[in-house]
Amino acid sequence: MEAYVHRSSEVRHQEQARFASCGRIKKPLNAFMLWRRANRDRVRAVSHQEDPRRNFSTICGELWLVESTAVRVQFKEWAEIEKRNHMVAFSNDKPGGSRNVAAKRRRLRTGPQAALVLDGPTDSGQKE
Repeated sequence: MEAYVHRSSEVRHQEQARFASCGRIKKPLNAFMLWRRANRDRVRAVSHQEDPRRNFSTICGELWLVESTAVRVQFKEWAEIEKRNHMVAFSNDKPGGSRNVAAKRRRLRTGPQAALVLDGPTDSGQKE
């Protein structure tokens, strides 16, 4: 996991190139997601032994909660390093949240007060 967290900017850009079709930069992994990535095979083995129908994410969450404090602290430190390295690697790139603004506007226009948003406020003090 240490090697994954400290991978170079070039490797991060190569990884991002695989997801370029979505038009945004992926977020860095948090402590839980780093732990899940590191323990994927162990969790799969546990999930197939107990009940193969159980959700993989549920089992991951349960195992993360019973993990020792020392392990969780280590993964939180790695998550901070991952976040800093991610910011360095993608410091010149535009964040991908700009598309959400248009979606939020559409939701406002289709809500119960759509007429107020589209027409704007009325001034009741004007004479007709």
